[in-house]
Amino acid sequence: MAAPEYAFIASEAARARARGAVAALNSLGYDARHYAPESPQALEARRAKAVVFCDLPPDVSSFIYDLLRAENIDMARGALAVTAPSEELARAAAARLGREVEVVPEPLEGERRAPRAARVKPRSRPLEWLAQRAGLATGAWRTRLLWSGEEKDIEAIVGAYPALQRLGRELPLELHCVAAPEALERLLERVQEDAPEALTLSVEAASPAAMARALEACDFVLLPPDERRRRAALHAGRLAIGGADPCEAIRWALAHPRETLEGLQRAQRELDQTHAPAVVARAWVRIFMKAATTKNKGQ
Repeated sequence: MAAPEYAFIASEAARARARGAVAALNSLGYDARHYAPESPQALEARRAKAVVFCDLPPDVSSFIYDLLRAENIDMARGALAVTAPSEELARAAAARLGREVEVVPEPLEGERRAPRAARVKPRSRPLEWLAQRAGLATGAWRTRLLWSGEEKDIEAIVGAYPALQRLGRELPLELHCVAAPEALERLLERVQEDAPEALTLSVEAASPAAMARALEACDFVLLPPDERRRRAALHAGRLAIGGADPCEAIRWALAHPRETLEGLQRAQRELDQTHAPAVVARAWVRIFMKAATTKNKGQ
């Protein structure tokens, strides 16, 4: 099998970034492939034009997700270029590594959906009764909230839960939580669905398919402080709401659907300027070409 032009090697912690970069390059017609470091197939990466290591050297803090470009797997520590997914992380990595760090943003992932502004849904008790008799879902009139996070983010949604219950008494809500099983278990230990008329709670183990379904179904996304999740929500055309008390933002958005829709359209255009796959792929190619030029000058 022919070697790829660009090989991305990443352990489990960095595979999402590697897969995104590979997909971005392939979208422009390049041959880029992703390998797990322990896989036998990773040996063919030795013959690639460039190898990108998505793992950290041991002396760099784990919050710096830098990628190392090298000519050979064994040369990862002597990388010709180092990149980070944001200006903030690039500055931090440069300070720790004592060298220039280039910025290559993460590409948008998943399906682009047209923005949708949520509206208050009228409730029809006769239709609810008929749906219940037919064994169909009866919560279509609720405003649907999606939360996704990690164990460290549980406290924020637990803290917001009483306020959401209060809001649900005037505006019935459904809160759907998509996360790793251990995070969901901890969440269910901390909150109880004790006012189902106001706020229903459901949970689902995280997976790409589960997240795609949840984004399609929801009206609003409640976010921990996570830029990647914010981008995913906006890419899916849903309003992303952060903060300890999201209730006022929900009220405002429901009362101002036109302004909400315009804001989502504007946010998607801004995302595309930096995170569209073609933009990201071209940024990678520029870095590969720059690194190759630097190497040739040094020979």
